[in-house]
Amino acid sequence: MKHRRNIRFLILLSVFALGIALGLFFWNKITLPFSNPWGITGMLTVEEYNPTNDTVRFAVFLFMPLLVLTLAYLLNIGGFRDVCFSEVPGAAGKEPMDTPPLPSADRRIFAVILLLFAVISSVNIPNYRSTGKFDAMHEGETLGPAVSYLAGKVPYRDIIFLHGVFENPVRSVVAFKLFGKSIGSVRALESILKVFLFVMLAVFLIQIYRGNYLYYLAVFLALMLFYKHLFGLPRRLMFFKTMDVTMTSFLLTIPVLYRFSKLKRVNPWGLIVTVFFFSFIPLASFGYSVDRGVYLFATYLIVSPILYFLFFHGSRFRRHYLAGTFLGLLAAVLLLNVLLRGAFYEFFEFTFLILTRYRELMGGFRYPIEHIAYLAVCVLIAANTFWVATRFFQQLHLSEGKLGPAFRKFIEKYFIEFTLLVMSVFFYRSALGRSDWMHVGYSSPLTYILSMYILIKHYLHRILQREGYGRLRRVLAYAVIFAVVISSIGGVYRIYKKDLITKRFPINVKDSEFILDKYKATIKFLKENLKDDEKFFTFTNEASWYYFIDQPAPTRFPVLLFAMPRFYQEEVVEDLKKANIKYVLYTNSDWYDSVSGFNFEGFSNDVRFPIVLDYLKKNFVFYRMIDDNEIWIRKSALDGGEKGASGKDGGTVPAGPQGSGSDRS
Repeated sequence: MKHRRNIRFLILLSVFALGIALGLFFWNKITLPFSNPWGITGMLTVEEYNPTNDTVRFAVFLFMPLLVLTLAYLLNIGGFRDVCFSEVPGAAGKEPMDTPPLPSADRRIFAVILLLFAVISSVNIPNYRSTGKFDAMHEGETLGPAVSYLAGKVPYRDIIFLHGVFENPVRSVVAFKLFGKSIGSVRALESILKVFLFVMLAVFLIQIYRGNYLYYLAVFLALMLFYKHLFGLPRRLMFFKTMDVTMTSFLLTIPVLYRFSKLKRVNPWGLIVTVFFFSFIPLASFGYSVDRGVYLFATYLIVSPILYFLFFHGSRFRRHYLAGTFLGLLAAVLLLNVLLRGAFYEFFEFTFLILTRYRELMGGFRYPIEHIAYLAVCVLIAANTFWVATRFFQQLHLSEGKLGPAFRKFIEKYFIEFTLLVMSVFFYRSALGRSDWMHVGYSSPLTYILSMYILIKHYLHRILQREGYGRLRRVLAYAVIFAVVISSIGGVYRIYKKDLITKRFPINVKDSEFILDKYKATIKFLKENLKDDEKFFTFTNEASWYYFIDQPAPTRFPVLLFAMPRFYQEEVVEDLKKANIKYVLYTNSDWYDSVSGFNFEGFSNDVRFPIVLDYLKKNFVFYRMIDDNEIWIRKSALDGGEKGASGKDGGTVPAGPQGSGSDRS
């Protein structure tokens, strides 16, 4: 038996390796035509590289091992089917997975330990882009649009942003309502959401490992270690963003629905409530993050019909499932209507018809498959996909080639694995659009969760249930519990020592403690010199300035970076003509401002926005330097009495063409 298993393993490994080799062979041979009709400037446009290449290449890379496996199954050379699929591979041990490693211990204690560890870990881990030094661009993506939203402007009709209506304007609006209008309030809400994210992740692990604390404690501990720079690696393996609270909340419904599908007696109201959230969360997620909404709703559209037609369509609970589905989708639509202020068409038009055509040209990178770290993640996703596919082919073989019964048995046995796989593949799409390690890191947690679930449920558990391995189970349990407890104690000490409660939840911290010193004089100048009917515009990518002076952006684009298509640049110019713009912040030294400082991804804003720059040069002139902020003034305002300005060193700077930024740019 052991010899046969080894043969089967080597054969399947060879099939997988051949598929990976074919995927790598075809990777660089897939090249789609390049087009840039809207005049976008970015790394990919310089290379004339179609960003869809990476998505297609990744799909082919995943498909090749499956193609080889399918051909091997159909051709059945050398009795491939009998050798590889005649017995259940990787079956669980004799005892179910919920058998505790320490029978005398109360498992509820360990669930509480995990939840506490989750809270402690969430406080210790820094928030994404909102910890430490104030990030005027990324934090400005929510602060700037929030000012416009509070002024009554309608999302996507009057304000354009990139990620989602909650992720951008509404997150700050909610924070302001809860804790007062401040940067610290937004950071505090971010931390609260992160705590919920980690707690829901912990509950999900408790569910799928059926209360076996050895497994769920070990997996959560491993995920927290992945946040660290392990084994001398220069980068973290993965991390979560707070928008993943939608992902973890959706995950919570999966094991519950799975249990409902296997129960002979079902609580009708429990089923309705579960299906309600199962249907509500994916669609409502569009209101938080468009990307997360797309991935979750795509998963829902695949998984929900499978559940319904396999397990509920022919049962007396069909109406309960349909009722929960209808109510969940209806509630999501109503919530989106509130968040979008009724602008469904504008949301759809920008998000799906316009943004998708230039987003990756604007900020994308070619996927570096030649780098071992990037290749390794793709191979891991392919391995998960291949493993799940082998389980389907096994059921197909055991069902004598009958597709319907085979698929039903496959879903009954591997529903969790199948759903996690679908989600992990969809979520990795974000890493293909903008292929830096940061995007790979927050696109891959589901891949690691699925890999560990497969290894533990189908291999480690079987080994630990063997006769004579009881002592090893106990040793592992004590070791994992000890590691979690010590990590928790260390985490609590670190929270106290570094005053992380104040840093993560800075509700009472004034904005002046966050705002950089080099901004403060400019903020004061703008507030003192702008009359009620006069407006301000920043040519940088820092929407925070509109929050600093409490003035809505004069265009639909608080973050100018997202107005890169020519027609949007022309729209910005028309908006500037209509608004009474007195001052323009032309540039400063921060990396994202990209004119006088570090060029954002190699391109300055005067290169990215030639139409806007041309208008500014014709109608505005250099006025003064305040610290490293270069202020321009409208020529007509200058002609109306403004005489000059003090330079950074206190001297007089001529206010006119001789000293204009246009002469120096």
